[in-house]
Amino acid sequence: MGSKNDLNPIEIPFPNILIFYDNKIATYSFEKTLLEASKIVEDEKELKDAISLVRTFAEYPDRIALTDSFIKSLKLLADTVESQMEEVK
Repeated sequence: MGSKNDLNPIEIPFPNILIFYDNKIATYSFEKTLLEASKIVEDEKELKDAISLVRTFAEYPDRIALTDSFIKSLKLLADTVESQMEEVK
């Protein structure tokens, strides 16, 4: 005799992200975009370089030219922050 809390097997595509909630409910989210570890490390280095450049600009605004590299750094940082904000929603 089963109870209303019995678990039923379901097929979950792999790879995926499992999400566990406080009310003992679990869901999954299938991620179509997967990144290789080397890409994540490369992105992290680009972000650190961008942060360093923007911080230097903040400290010495008269000494930094608005080069393509600086503008690319600003765009990378803005895109990263925007992506993080979307994930929080």
